[in-house]
Amino acid sequence: MGAVKTIEHESNVPTVITPAAMLQQAIEKGSGVEVMERLLALQERHDAFQARKAFDNAMADLRNNLPKIIKSREVDFTSAKGRTNYKFEDLAEITEALAGPMSDVGLSFRWYTENVQAGVKVTCRITHRDGHFEETSLVGPLDASGNKNPIQAIGSAVSYLQRYTLKAAVGIAASHDDDAQAVGQRKEPPRPATASKQASRATYDRLSKANRACETIEAFNKLWGHPATEKAVAELPRDWFDTILDEKADKFSELSPPQLENASANVDDFPFDDDFPGDR
Repeated sequence: MGAVKTIEHESNVPTVITPAAMLQQAIEKGSGVEVMERLLALQERHDAFQARKAFDNAMADLRNNLPKIIKSREVDFTSAKGRTNYKFEDLAEITEALAGPMSDVGLSFRWYTENVQAGVKVTCRITHRDGHFEETSLVGPLDASGNKNPIQAIGSAVSYLQRYTLKAAVGIAASHDDDAQAVGQRKEPPRPATASKQASRATYDRLSKANRACETIEAFNKLWGHPATEKAVAELPRDWFDTILDEKADKFSELSPPQLENASANVDDFPFDDDFPGDR
């Protein structure tokens, strides 16, 4: 009986030679400086590409595990200018909610601040453990509202921009606190409306159009700092009130980067009545 002959087949799977392996071979062969420099540059590009892939994969994984950010803090006071009432997210709560899920996928965040002519610039940097990072920057005026001193004005603006740059960099949106029972509290009743949604539509439309017409931070501050605007917003029912404040926040984020110096606010092309600053 003849012997069984074993035939070994060569693998058809190609061997991937990485830039690091090529560099090692070049060192062993004693290649020249020019070759070594080109291989080093290739290695750096390869490492950067791999780090970018790891960053993108981590961000994709994070999207599947993003926490729900709740607007749990409320500002509600009445002054000579009328009532001011809105909800916002606490920065500490945002960072606490994101720290765990981001760390699980190798991501971290930090901020940089810079004084600029328009006020203050805040940059949020998202970094992956492999080295790739991406940044989101916003510029905004100092927040001198509420009789703040200069230091408080800076701190308030920085805190505001930190919230928005982090949310923009990660890609999250806030939700209203519609389920206070989650923390063992009774759900707070809706704010009394001074008019129905239908009756307040005209006021909301004018505010919304005026907000969209702002092309500079100066025009934005003039509109939203005017007593008539504050009074009109305070009198809106809850549904329009929440909507216009969200639009205000979006417009602020849009105008935060430096704008053209010669840009002007088209605040004369919408039908404000005498109580609104658009006709002045």
